[in-house]
Amino acid sequence: MGLRELHRVLLDSSRTVELTGVDEQTFRHLKLIDNEDRRIVFRQVGFRVMGCPNGPPLCSELSEVTIDEQGRTTVGNIEVLGLGANIVPGHTQAANDGSSEPPFVPAYFHFLHDMVELGGCIMGGIQLEMLELVRRISARARTYDRALAVHVIDHVPLGPVLQDLHLAITDCMRSPCKQAEDLRKKLVQRATDIQEIFGDIDNRELQLNQQLLTFPDFLPDLRALTDLMEDRGVAVGNLIHNLNLVTGIKHSLGILALRSLDVDELEDLRDDFEIMDIDSEESWPDTLSVLESEIAELIQMRSDFMVPVQGFDLARQVLEHRIDELVAIEDKWAGTGIPAPDTMETLRETLRDKMSSRLITDQERHAFRFHFPVSPASERLDTDSQSEAVDNEEDPMDPGEMMFF
Repeated sequence: MGLRELHRVLLDSSRTVELTGVDEQTFRHLKLIDNEDRRIVFRQVGFRVMGCPNGPPLCSELSEVTIDEQGRTTVGNIEVLGLGANIVPGHTQAANDGSSEPPFVPAYFHFLHDMVELGGCIMGGIQLEMLELVRRISARARTYDRALAVHVIDHVPLGPVLQDLHLAITDCMRSPCKQAEDLRKKLVQRATDIQEIFGDIDNRELQLNQQLLTFPDFLPDLRALTDLMEDRGVAVGNLIHNLNLVTGIKHSLGILALRSLDVDELEDLRDDFEIMDIDSEESWPDTLSVLESEIAELIQMRSDFMVPVQGFDLARQVLEHRIDELVAIEDKWAGTGIPAPDTMETLRETLRDKMSSRLITDQERHAFRFHFPVSPASERLDTDSQSEAVDNEEDPMDPGEMMFF
């Protein structure tokens, strides 16, 4: 979410923005948010290079950091294959297979990694948005609790309820966020194995195909994560459904409404409630109406919880699509040995079609273009996006905006 806002700020400028000293994770995330905009220029990016653990932490443009039209990045003759955590020295894209298209296996694997990371980011975003709502409601509730405690003896404060809600949300989100990060780390380790294959030029294609057929090894972790997302989504939904924000406040205001207040008492009460509305300052009924309108705002804030809650289904769908792709590998190819080249190409096309037909967020679409920049599926996406842009000229989406519906 923070990088999305940074990206928005950078693009608000009409000038080209040059970034230096960018760490590898920030670089990759900004490229995935929107890898097509040329107004953000990376002049200096930090990378860890496999086999060079003690090398310089930064590679500048003077060291030939290049980003080509397809979004591929090289540091000198070292290509960034996608994750950025480890880069294979000595192998440019042209040296890989002589074509302009990235090797399918590492490209698909890095796409898989980014979708798992996206799922984790959605979980983290849900937690941040919900806790921010709790904070905003708590700030308003403190004023009511403090004022009503003065004027109504048996007022039941809302503060403890919101404290419990904060703890319950934090507890619910801890496991899916951690499980997504644990799976992402496993994928990073496998990515290192894949990148090492590029050092073996003679057996590279065979070993990459062997790696592709082992990707279903991650199915148990993915299924466990989607099941957990579904479970926690239900749990958080129940927390919000059972959240009662206004009953106690309404009861206390009902007691207050029965009183007759003189001018001084009304002034004291308005000060306690921090009421700034000058049109109602001399009328107790008008002041009471202002307080009741605040209750309506609390009810609206409660309904605002339902927007981030829907993110559970979004994250789960993103990962279920990856499960479907891995099941296709498992059902048709695993355990049968290395298929013939034309059969492997059929498998690759099957996976490309599955990926491109189920991109439900802007982040998925950008990631697909990032890792498969010149595939026919990416070209179809470009055509579809142009059509959507024409259809939605009055309501454009900002780059990187999460789509919850």
